[in-house]
Amino acid sequence: FEKVQEKGATIRPKPKPAPVPAPKPPIVKKPKLKSDQEILESYTYGVNDPNRERGYGSLLARQHGSVKFDGLSKNNLASIANAVDDTLGRYDGLKVYHFGYFKRNMQTRNANAAAWYGSRQYILGVKKSYAKSPKTAAKRSVANFENKKRATIQNYENTLKSIKERKAKGQYVSGSDVVEKLEKQLKIYKNPKYDKWSISCVADDPLYATIKHECWHMIDFQVNKIKNGVNAPMLTQGGARNSIFGKQLKKFGATQDEWYFVSQYSGSDIAELWAETGTALDLGFYVPENIKKAFIGTLKEVGLTYP
Repeated sequence: FEKVQEKGATIRPKPKPAPVPAPKPPIVKKPKLKSDQEILESYTYGVNDPNRERGYGSLLARQHGSVKFDGLSKNNLASIANAVDDTLGRYDGLKVYHFGYFKRNMQTRNANAAAWYGSRQYILGVKKSYAKSPKTAAKRSVANFENKKRATIQNYENTLKSIKERKAKGQYVSGSDVVEKLEKQLKIYKNPKYDKWSISCVADDPLYATIKHECWHMIDFQVNKIKNGVNAPMLTQGGARNSIFGKQLKKFGATQDEWYFVSQYSGSDIAELWAETGTALDLGFYVPENIKKAFIGTLKEVGLTYP
């Protein structure tokens, strides 16, 4: 007989349950992005703000609004708003009464922008022509700096040569230390690190850098008062000798000659050194290590950190 391989019993497979659809993620409404105008307004004192005080800043806000940059391009307004948000937004409580173009009693000689503080009336103003064409102004400043640097070096070298020739002939030269002073200045001008008038002149976005600089002035004006009471001094109040920043500079051995290696403008005043240093560090420009340590140490002393 032929063997027949019988097939095994066939069992009908049970139908697989339909896959359970994955739960849909909840719909999260994205917060509406603030406009540049709204960003700036968020750093101003509202009409009903209990901390708002009467004064020139509040007068400007009543007359012109807390933010007034009429006719400014969208990109340039964004540069201003981003600089304010990136800088003042770093620490709590920083506000101003008015952002806007220079108005009567606000214009400062040769300034493209300025920060004011008086009776806690904080104001940040910008020259209208600069706000509209910042790159043109920056190029002009770079050219002026280079021309003046070359001319000054040539003048110092000629003066030193003349003095040394007169001394060699036994002629009288006024000022016993005049040669030493000129040689010291010449050394600064010839240093490769002495290479710019200001950070904003060489930044990719000059307007952003300029507003950031003014915001670091606002930080100087306000942070110690916010942290330690309205009678607490500003960070640069008291100058190079007695201010919080000045004492930190001395602690880390930063000489005034080194201020110029942040920028020429830094060398003019300790408040400008403060604002230029903050701007340079934020934007990745060179700052002498001892000045950087003094800057960070100043913020640390009033209970803040950097970056």
